[in-house]
Amino acid sequence: EDTDIWSLYLQYNSAVAALDAGDVATAEAELQTLIAIIQQSADSAKPEAERDGLLDRARLSLARLYLRDDRFDAALEILGDMPLNGVFADQALFDYAVAAAGQGRPDRALDALDTLSNRNLFLPWRQQVPFARAYVLEQMSRPQRALSAFKQAADLYQARIKELDNIRNELSEQSLMAQLDFTRDSDGILTDSYGRLRVQPSDFGMAEVLASETFQQALAELNELYQMQSFIAERQSRFESFRIMLETREQQRQVRIAETRRALENQQADQWQTLHEEFRETIATALAEEDVQFFMTAEQKALRDKLNEVEETLAGLPDDATTASQRETYRRMRAYFDWWIADDYGVNRWAAQKQLRELDREMQHFQAQRQRVETLMSDDDRHAELVRRISASESELATLGQEVAVALSSARRILLSQVDSMLVDQQEELNGYLVASRHAQARLADQLFRTSQNPGAGDE
Repeated sequence: EDTDIWSLYLQYNSAVAALDAGDVATAEAELQTLIAIIQQSADSAKPEAERDGLLDRARLSLARLYLRDDRFDAALEILGDMPLNGVFADQALFDYAVAAAGQGRPDRALDALDTLSNRNLFLPWRQQVPFARAYVLEQMSRPQRALSAFKQAADLYQARIKELDNIRNELSEQSLMAQLDFTRDSDGILTDSYGRLRVQPSDFGMAEVLASETFQQALAELNELYQMQSFIAERQSRFESFRIMLETREQQRQVRIAETRRALENQQADQWQTLHEEFRETIATALAEEDVQFFMTAEQKALRDKLNEVEETLAGLPDDATTASQRETYRRMRAYFDWWIADDYGVNRWAAQKQLRELDREMQHFQAQRQRVETLMSDDDRHAELVRRISASESELATLGQEVAVALSSARRILLSQVDSMLVDQQEELNGYLVASRHAQARLADQLFRTSQNPGAGDE
């Protein structure tokens, strides 16, 4: 709708576009229509600061079109409707003074300039006010007051130029940031919907450069680079913590390896392996020789030993009927024993071989475990991979940190260059007013001197 705030902004921008294209008539008509729409849609019960600000902006723009065409009456009518406490009140007062002076009403111009002089002249464009006030006094034929006003203006310009010199000589990132008041929360500096930092100048002399888009972009870029640098430093700190953790882990691993080696030494693994090989060879020899006695069971060996004892005992006894009966019994027992041994040979051999196979499996399992332990002790692939990854990440982070440092230096240089350029522009403008004020002083002093030679002359 025509009364919607965005539609009003669109119409104002359309007027500016027409003015840029050189179509002054269209721009003037659109500004007049915009002012009328805002005034007609204004609701006194619900005042809107944004609409009021846009209305003042449109009035000021229209008045300046009138001033450009020397239509001073129309400009005064528009500017006279603007409130003294509005956003653009100071600019309206100065333009009112220009229009009044052009209309031939220097008294009105002086009143407007006096009102403006009582305000803080912190913006560069307002530095012309002291010179303009002195100029109006001269046009009102008040040379004495005009001379004093020009002197005050020259002193003010000279002091301001010196102040800007000091600011430029001491200009640094720290001094610049000290002049800015950032709005922060727990997450850092706040930004608006356009990504610009929410910042206010503590020195209002910075207001104009702070409002420029280039400065805002450079300031936002500098802040982002500092955030990235902080992020890199945090990551580097984490990598350092990881490295310490890995070093601690490696130390603990070496302690466990030392304990494991002692445990392996206590197990006498090499001796058990030797015994196993000897046992295997012994069994192989017995199998080859079909050594029946080797494969006897413990019970059979015990019986063999008893029979051997009986044989020795009988060998020491005299030959008589009793011993003959005993020897016969022994022979039958020996024959039975030999038959039993021969009969159980296959079973006993199979049992020994089965036990050997079980022992072989256990020894193989033992050797495999030992080899695995040795491998783990000699190499830690996971630890090495972690170390490699951390080293690679640290190298990449260091490279990124160097690039950010270079970008920070460039952004810092651009930001300070913009501020220094702004200060140089202010100095040049002030120097122009200073020279003009000094010339006016000389001219008025000469005029007053000549007038003093005429006793009938006077000064208001």
